[in-house]
Amino acid sequence: MKLALRNGVGKPSRMHVIYSGRKIPEQLTAKERAPRDVFRLTWVGRLEGHKDPDTVIAAVRLLPPDLMKRFELVVVGGGSEAARIGQIAADLPVRMVGAQDNRTALAWMASGDAFVLSSRYEPFGLVVLEAMGLGIPVVASAEGGPSEIIKDGENGLLFPQGDARALRDAILQLMSDSELLDRLKINGLRRFQDFPTERMGECLRKLYAA
Repeated sequence: MKLALRNGVGKPSRMHVIYSGRKIPEQLTAKERAPRDVFRLTWVGRLEGHKDPDTVIAAVRLLPPDLMKRFELVVVGGGSEAARIGQIAADLPVRMVGAQDNRTALAWMASGDAFVLSSRYEPFGLVVLEAMGLGIPVVASAEGGPSEIIKDGENGLLFPQGDARALRDAILQLMSDSELLDRLKINGLRRFQDFPTERMGECLRKLYAA
């Protein structure tokens, strides 16, 4: 919406923002956990250019060699870039599990220590809410919707989109600071509760009734 207004499309007085809500399936069974001494970061989405998985792979490649031994990136999703991403990540601690249904994708997310969203642009970012609802700390590119959901350092971490070094630094923060992880987990759950599906429905009802 901000982009549309900057481009001269629409009038602010005629625009209304209604945020999406999200529920987490009950009795979600997490996938196999990584060993206790391994930090698992998950990435979930379509492997397409606008999702920018390359920046995540580049950030992993920048991790210190000694930390590579206790780090794992799990990539959940398929798409036109899947084969290429698999090739460039072949020498890294990256596990490609392919496209999954929503419940299985959430189970993989729940198995991780943190979740990363690297998109060049996200209108909202439901996947951020899903991770928060699962109690998984989030690090996301500071573009679009995620930057409205996340307050950097309080309920998640933000990094400049496309900046692999900044993402690497955020990953290192998460790996080395258990207090930060706990704070992001607790505050992320609180933030998730700000987006109930019932509120979205009520806002839509009021808009159409106006």
